[in-house]
Amino acid sequence: MIKILFVCLSNICRSPILQAILQKKIDQKNLHSKLFVDSCGIGYWHIGSGADPRAVKAAHKRGYDIDHTSKLFHTKFFQKFDYILAVDNEIKSSLKELAKTPKERSKILLATDFTDELKGTEIPDPYLKDEVAFDKVIKISEQISDSIISKFGV
Repeated sequence: MIKILFVCLSNICRSPILQAILQKKIDQKNLHSKLFVDSCGIGYWHIGSGADPRAVKAAHKRGYDIDHTSKLFHTKFFQKFDYILAVDNEIKSSLKELAKTPKERSKILLATDFTDELKGTEIPDPYLKDEVAFDKVIKISEQISDSIISKFGV
């Protein structure tokens, strides 16, 4: 089983969106024995909170449900997950600083690295923006999830 962890800043916008979308695709294709997905954040500000209501609304408009409680990244996740996918380069850099071994560092990629079209790009943070920014994150997350399913699901 491939275990994937999406990581953003506070685990209330981008990473829960990614998790919800990939989870729905896993459910639809009955890939529970092949793929596991979770998410967390590197910042403590919203630990224990639900996802941002704007993220929930944007996801719901596209048919995704976000039922999520924010949690903090822990170094034990380097052993638990095969891929630790950061939403932007700042998060990626912070995760690399936490990694203790080359093997742990090798697990850290940008979430977009599984896509051809978006590879190496960041997922923009919608937190201080409007509804359109959340819709954009949904669309990017769908592309990422489809690429992950294509790579590991069949």
